[in-house]
Amino acid sequence: MYSAELEKHKREKQEWRTKAENLQDQAAALQINLDEANAALESASRLTDQLDLKEEQIEDLKKQ
Repeated sequence: MYSAELEKHKREKQEWRTKAENLQDQAAALQINLDEANAALESASRLTDQLDLKEEQIEDLKKQ
């Protein structure tokens, strides 16, 4: 009986360890996705700034 309980606890421990490892993998993948999304947002922001600058330059040239 003791050995059966011990085996049960070992199995449960391994299941929790596996779940924890899977969650760590998922967290790492989500972090990569977040980093990529942030990089894309920064790029879009730079492009928006460049577009705003070009529009200002066009307006200045029209005024001249």
